Amino acid sequence: MPISNELLLKQMSAIQKAGNNVTLRDDNARAFILDAIASSATLQKLYTYFANSGVGTIDKLGIKKRTLKTHQGINTKPDGTDLVEEDSVAFKLVSLYLDTWIENSNTFYTARTRGQDVRQALLSLMQAQYAADLQDLAFNGDESSSDPFLKQNDGYIKMAKNDAAIKHSYKKMPVIQTLTKITGEFEDKYIKGTFKWVMSRATNLVYVAEIQNRSTNLGDSTIVGGVLTHLAGYDVEIVDGMENNVILFTPLENLTVVAGLNVTLTTAAADSAAVAKQATYHFMLNDNDFVIRENKMIAYIDGKGTEEDPGVIVIPDSISIVEGDVTIAVEGTKQLTAAILPDDASNKSTAFKIADKAIATVSASGMLKGVAEGTTSVTVSTSNGKSSSIKVTVTPKQKLKEGVIMRDPYIDFDYYDKEYEGESVKDSDFSKLSKRASDVVDQLTGYKIAKSGLDSYDQFIQGLIKQATAAQVEYYQLEGIETDSTGQTESNGSFSIGKFSVSGGSTSTSRQSARVAPNAIAYLEATGLIKRNGVRIGAI
Repeated sequence: MPISNELLLKQMSAIQKAGNNVTLRDDNARAFILDAIASSATLQKLYTYFANSGVGTIDKLGIKKRTLKTHQGINTKPDGTDLVEEDSVAFKLVSLYLDTWIENSNTFYTARTRGQDVRQALLSLMQAQYAADLQDLAFNGDESSSDPFLKQNDGYIKMAKNDAAIKHSYKKMPVIQTLTKITGEFEDKYIKGTFKWVMSRATNLVYVAEIQNRSTNLGDSTIVGGVLTHLAGYDVEIVDGMENNVILFTPLENLTVVAGLNVTLTTAAADSAAVAKQATYHFMLNDNDFVIRENKMIAYIDGKGTEEDPGVIVIPDSISIVEGDVTIAVEGTKQLTAAILPDDASNKSTAFKIADKAIATVSASGMLKGVAEGTTSVTVSTSNGKSSSIKVTVTPKQKLKEGVIMRDPYIDFDYYDKEYEGESVKDSDFSKLSKRASDVVDQLTGYKIAKSGLDSYDQFIQGLIKQATAAQVEYYQLEGIETDSTGQTESNGSFSIGKFSVSGGSTSTSRQSARVAPNAIAYLEATGLIKRNGVRIGAI
């Protein structure tokens, strides 16, 4: 049956008129605290110990030994051992109070929706506030803090940072692989299945993001509804209001709330302030402490120190193909190179993929090969899905016509004039000179370039080939293209480059040696493409 407004007003009037000041009996105090703790998502899962005095000790978290023995009949000796391996840990209660104004409207709403009388509604509201504050202080309390609230008592984070058997303070929050390794740092007798990863909601999202950025599922974690619930074989506990970038790894029963049995509740009688505020003033006094029952069963991890994370994973941000758009001939090849950023990415594995295998193919290592005339694209991707593509143009295969290779010269007039900046050549003469110079380059390199195509080489090698061709064009312009037929140069000079020697006036100098520009030989020597047998160039 719904509570009438008339009844609620009558109950509120009685409380405001007389006020209330009571110290709960032990059983009522216990019930009050347990009810309050039950309203908190995490506190209710911790171990609660009720103390009869302000100071004392509490048993450490017990470690069960191997106690089974073979029965020897009448010879059996009753030499049983204590199941608790170690004795106790001290506590010292601190008196904490909660005073608050509770608006009458909130009281009426709570009473009506919960079917409670006014006094019960007021207690429920106080218990909810008490539980929220107690959980905040239990985890984040720090007596050295400048915050008046936090400095009331040391919480689990501060105690674990000081005394946990396993402590790590990394430059930033460690990756999941590192957390997994930490579970192996405990002594075998202390680690068990009830351990949990205790963290704030924001810290939880750090690992949700790490998992979502993985290219494959490693099976070491579980995400449900966008929340990390399982990690490295252990459950995850999210604590509302817990300090960020900190993780405690421990059984929840190892974290203990020690509460005194003296609970005092006071409701002030109505006065002018209460009338003005349309609220009632309430005061609650209780003694509390927080205890970690076994430091050998807790690990403290944070991302606020100087320790390097041994398992840190640097995720690739981008990838590109260094060569850019490429052109190759049918049956020509070209090695593609992938560049990943940042440079210190942990996983630099790549995968190349061709859009149309009928036009070209590409190997796992990026070796591109022309198949048929046309255009297609190559895409390279990283392990976490970043990708980049280039255009691939495949030109007709280089053909032989009456022993002459049909292919374009290796340079054009713009390259010779603007990039190489060679001696002035008439535009009408350049076509003939560049074709003849390209022929010389082919002869010196055993036609390797002509067969595979200029674009099949990396940018550095292409540059040297073009420079060699330009040097030969300039040589023809200075010495005369007649050199090719007479074997004599206009300057009749001599030169030597590296392993090659050419003497213009020597009777032993062949036409082959006389017709090659010194710089052309030097550039081609640097490419490693020089044909060393069958080319008649004088060698020192």
